[in-house]
Amino acid sequence: MSWGDNGENRPRIGILINEIDGFFNHPLIDGFRAKAQSLGLRLVFFPLRILDAESAFERQYNQLLNFAATPHLDGLISVTSSFMSADDHAVTVAALARLAHLPTVSLGLKLPWAPTITPDNTTGFRALIEHLIVDHRCKRIAFMKGRESNPDSIARFEVFQACMAAAGLPIDEQLIVVGEFDHYHGRIAMETLLDRRVPFDALVAANDEMALAAMSVAAERGWHIPDDFAVVGFDDLLSLHRTGPPLSTVRQPLWEQAELALDLLLAKLRGEVVQDHHVVPTRLVLRQTCGCRSDRAATSASGAVEEGAAIEQMLDGAAVPAEHRDAYCCHLIRLNDALFKGDERAFDACVSEVAEACLAEQGDLSTLQALLFLMCRRLFEDGARSREDLQRHVERLQNGQILVSNAYALDQMRIAFTSKFVDTQFTGQLRTRVSSYAIDETLHLIENAIARLGQRSCYIGLYDAPVSFDGIAHSAAPGSAHLIFLVVDGIRQRVDDLPSFPALHLVPEVLFRRGGFEVMCLFPVAQLNHHFGYLVLDVTSEPPTSRLEVVIEEITSTLCGALVAAELARARDMLRNDLADASQKNRRLADLAERDELTGLYNRRGFFRRAEAAMLANEALPLVVIFADLDRLKFINDSFGHKEGDFAIRMAAQILALAFRSGDVVSRMGGDEFVILGVECSLAAAQLIRSRIYQMFDEFNARSGKAYPLGCSIGYCELAAGSAASLEAVISRADAFLYEEKARRKGLRPS
Repeated sequence: MSWGDNGENRPRIGILINEIDGFFNHPLIDGFRAKAQSLGLRLVFFPLRILDAESAFERQYNQLLNFAATPHLDGLISVTSSFMSADDHAVTVAALARLAHLPTVSLGLKLPWAPTITPDNTTGFRALIEHLIVDHRCKRIAFMKGRESNPDSIARFEVFQACMAAAGLPIDEQLIVVGEFDHYHGRIAMETLLDRRVPFDALVAANDEMALAAMSVAAERGWHIPDDFAVVGFDDLLSLHRTGPPLSTVRQPLWEQAELALDLLLAKLRGEVVQDHHVVPTRLVLRQTCGCRSDRAATSASGAVEEGAAIEQMLDGAAVPAEHRDAYCCHLIRLNDALFKGDERAFDACVSEVAEACLAEQGDLSTLQALLFLMCRRLFEDGARSREDLQRHVERLQNGQILVSNAYALDQMRIAFTSKFVDTQFTGQLRTRVSSYAIDETLHLIENAIARLGQRSCYIGLYDAPVSFDGIAHSAAPGSAHLIFLVVDGIRQRVDDLPSFPALHLVPEVLFRRGGFEVMCLFPVAQLNHHFGYLVLDVTSEPPTSRLEVVIEEITSTLCGALVAAELARARDMLRNDLADASQKNRRLADLAERDELTGLYNRRGFFRRAEAAMLANEALPLVVIFADLDRLKFINDSFGHKEGDFAIRMAAQILALAFRSGDVVSRMGGDEFVILGVECSLAAAQLIRSRIYQMFDEFNARSGKAYPLGCSIGYCELAAGSAASLEAVISRADAFLYEEKARRKGLRPS
């Protein structure tokens, strides 16, 4: 294949990857985008999930794997290690075999038909473990594995075993835990390790995410790193998380892997012979968590930071990428000059200016932190300085580290606030402005949301026949589809005259551009396992939110509600002459439109309709409105991830559903809020119900094995028989009582 400068024949590349919002994937995605832009390529991202994920909601994303067979793709890059089956490689290979006709490059897992890129799991990792054993004299070393079947996890554990054997050190099985390569399971593994009360002097984690989780647990329990034990990792994702001292690790060049994957795929498309296996080198990055403290004295003769070889040595020690070495060389010279001036304010000002420049250029301060640490080490290695000079300059460098940490924290607060504000605006607009489920109104709101995301083009296709998806192993490609929504270059287009087309084509042939650089992303439009269609979003311009998938899920959820309502209306028209069948189908569709997707409880719309009907039917009886609020959901989301937050919401919903009778109306109003209407219920009965619910949560916590307690706070208000008070007013009073209950329960918790 060849292509010209006008971009007419430039390839369109599909990229299979687990989540586009995931922290680990950011460097990969940035690498893909940068390389594609430099070559004028067109990318289509397919954000999958773990192929055999436990969550049915998560598995629905894997319907997108069928779309990778679209004839509009010239080649495919599969970041296989990010979504591969947790238990069985054969499941992954079988799922991807349907795409074997496409020229493919795989990252992480070997596919029989594709060249593979893997990191060097040996050289840098062996150097890191030997550094612990030789330089820090660690003898009892714990190890936190990744997923048991993952090839990277297996390779890194084998390196650990070999290093321990070469040093003549025994491996204590009580010091081996499994953290599954993610933060949540990393925390659980660290809790398990510490609970065993088996002493160790270092923990080697198979990736940084687990290492950072382990450090978080250690800090919560009062351990100090590296004073009590060392912690090291693999990946060099320090810039993604800041807690405690900088992490010693092995740098895996994810950006370079993305560039190499595109180079190999383009070579295959040109008909060139490509090597089957490519190993990307890794390198040791020493910071502080291994025990390389800035106060460790040495006797080598070396001056302060010097020009030439000394600066190059420090740049190497901080693992500064080649494209940024010139800039950091200038930063080092400036910092060194300011450090030895008489006025300490000059050094503080210099650090602040360099930090601002690093944030503007890279959005990252980890390299600057590493360089300040190396400057401090070199001061101790300089035997010519007096104790007074040494103390003064070290204090300046330590203050510099504090300034850098503060600058990073402020920048992260700014980013988080901006992203949260943008996300809240988008989701809030969709939630509050949907006064009905009219499809035209919903599409208008989606048009506004897409515009506020700053994206120029968006396509929404609906299947012409229903599609159910229960897992990739038993799925088939959808048939035909038609567009119901089309925005091109910021302008809404008519779709009435566009014919149906094969769903795998994504859009009608006439709409596919033949230009240069372009990035598209595909999302499912589904409710439970019922798939209505898909959404294709042009993300060539990066959206102003780090949580694009969250925003898109809100958009597609709103659209699903409108589609269910539209289907209900069509069913009523079509089945008017067959009342029995129409009644049954209408009830099913109406119930689906009034159900919360995550929990299966009634949603806000369903609650008000059912509650008002119950009030009319029982106007002579006392009623109670109960408002329940899930405790510490934000903490669960922040500490264990949104997947675990969704699990907590589902478990709370199950407990509340079990606590009430079939005639009561139990609903999730959104977020962490639940509202229940108790029929023929007095205040005394409500108090007993509240106690029973608290007990049910305690029983759940006793058997759940979770690292956090699940609980809720409950307020309630009586709606007396014959009362003229509105349902909204009673809910508002119950909400007020709930916050009183929250304050009471908080006061009862031990400090």
